[in-house]
Amino acid sequence: MEKDVVSRKHISLVTFAIHCISLDSQKLQVRVVLMMHNLLHQEPSRTQLLSKSSTPNSSSRDEIGRLNNMLEWRSIEDVTIRLFAANVIVVLVETLGYHNP
Repeated sequence: MEKDVVSRKHISLVTFAIHCISLDSQKLQVRVVLMMHNLLHQEPSRTQLLSKSSTPNSSSRDEIGRLNNMLEWRSIEDVTIRLFAANVIVVLVETLGYHNP
């Protein structure tokens, strides 16, 4: 049970989303992107997500990379999820101050 994504420990939706975006399950990634999109549009979850994504030991670049990979999904069913992923990327990149060198 300890290795399950959902265990007896209490974790926040923000922590769950950050952990799950890096998993290889496309179905789970779709759900997580929708969750992240919703979290970014309400307080205090927006602040929590942005804070966890910007900590020095976080994998924020990996999160953005994984979201960026979702933009390459070409199935017609993936049009909507690409829009949600793009929205999440824009908010993260603007907030975290990433820019092209």
